[in-house]
Amino acid sequence: MKEFFAKYKNIALVIIIALAGYSLYSAFFAGRGDRGSLLSTRPGVSEEDVLIGKEFLTTLLELRSLDLDESIFSDESFTALEDFSQEVEPQPAGRPNPFREIGSDPVIPNVPEDTSVDDGV
Repeated sequence: MKEFFAKYKNIALVIIIALAGYSLYSAFFAGRGDRGSLLSTRPGVSEEDVLIGKEFLTTLLELRSLDLDESIFSDESFTALEDFSQEVEPQPAGRPNPFREIGSDPVIPNVPEDTSVDDGV
């Protein structure tokens, strides 16, 4: 038996390493999740989701059937309401690229608007 292993030592070593590699692969990677379910063509909607959808549609149809009295908007108490909202002033823009190092932003030259040439006459 020793003669057999001495003669085929390299082949036996390769077989042992291959078996160890296969067992490690099957233990860690082959059993990961059910990837076949990601490729299925059946819809993934549960009965609970269907019931929630039906309840939502029923509520939506009930709301559509409501009629509001539009005379509220012409009522004196509604027209007496004041708008206290405040105008938001536009703010100056910050740096062109806020993630750049400070001082490395490109400098835009200040060009005067009057570009006519005065020939002194």
